[in-house]
Amino acid sequence: MDCKALAVLLADVLKSEMPLHVKDWVSSCLLSLDRLEGLTTNVKVPIEVEVIIHDKIPRLVDEIRSSLYPEVQERGAIELHDFVSQGVDAYVAAISNVGGIFPLVELLDKGTPKAKEASLSILYSIGTNEDNHSALIRAGVVKHLQRIVRSGSPQWMLALYLLRSLPTEVDVFS
Repeated sequence: MDCKALAVLLADVLKSEMPLHVKDWVSSCLLSLDRLEGLTTNVKVPIEVEVIIHDKIPRLVDEIRSSLYPEVQERGAIELHDFVSQGVDAYVAAISNVGGIFPLVELLDKGTPKAKEASLSILYSIGTNEDNHSALIRAGVVKHLQRIVRSGSPQWMLALYLLRSLPTEVDVFS
């Protein structure tokens, strides 16, 4: 089997419903393949992007959702923010697709200051896609954004922009 075919096969496994312990091994193998000299020029599979979308992002969202430790949630939110900051739309979509909206909205309320800042920035990026507006509203983002705007914190303007992007049925300043 050639390396390209193996990389494509492994990338497909990452997209599947395989258990996370299997995906750990697969993502490690993909990254090792990516490091082989000359492989990246021959393989047209964005290995690093696939690993981030199908392994790292779901894992980070799960950490934010399930951890009882604020520093773990903060680290997860910051790492997600770093991915989103790369400007890859697929990263933003992956966060939304794995159920990241609700835990990120919770961080706006209960997270550390750094986690709140990272969460707001990620939610703003998610909000740029109108398909996510209903999920943002269901997650209760409006009341948190209103609180941020009223507080005059350094992020108030970003919160206001996100509020204004939501459907007009939402009373932004109620």
